[in-house]
Amino acid sequence: VDARACISYHTIESREPVPRELRAGLGAWVFGCDVCSEVCPWGARAPSLAERFGTHAALAQARAADWLQLTEPEFAQRFEGSALRRAGAAGLARNAAHALGSLEPDERDRAALLSVLDAHASELVRTAAAWALARRYRDDRGTLAALERAAVREPVDAARDDMRENFSSPGVAT
Repeated sequence: VDARACISYHTIESREPVPRELRAGLGAWVFGCDVCSEVCPWGARAPSLAERFGTHAALAQARAADWLQLTEPEFAQRFEGSALRRAGAAGLARNAAHALGSLEPDERDRAALLSVLDAHASELVRTAAAWALARRYRDDRGTLAALERAAVREPVDAARDDMRENFSSPGVAT
C-alpha cells in the first residue's frame, strides 16, 4: 500500500492541498475511506458495524455542497460528537469540493462552487473549487471566465499556480 495515495490520509489528516494527480481518484469520498478494510483478507471477515453505530444526524440528509461554506462554529456545532471534526471546516469543504468535481454536473453544485471560489477564506477550498469547476463545468463560458478571474486575483502564490494549471492540464477534465 502506498500511504502517499491514501484517501483517508488526504481527506482527514492532511492540511495541505490534495496532490493534483490524486484528486480524480478520490471520487465521491468526502471523509475517510473503507477500501483497505474491504480488500484486506482480515477485514473481509470482520463483521459490519454500520448498524451498530448508525449514521450521524449531520450526515443523514447531507449534500456535499452544503458543507462548502460552513463557518468553524457552524461546523463544530453540526458535527459535535462526530469524527468529521478531525478534518476541520476547511478540510471538509476542500473534500466536498473535490467530491463535487467527481459527481454529475448540477447547477446548485456549480453555484455553490462558484460562491466559495470567490469568497472562501481558505485557499485550500478556493483551489479545490477551481479544480472541481474546471473538471465538471469546463464547457460553460461563464464558469471559465470566473475561473480566470479567480486565478488573477488569488493572493496565495501556490493556490494561484494550481488554479492556472486547470487551464493547461488535460487531465483535469478526465
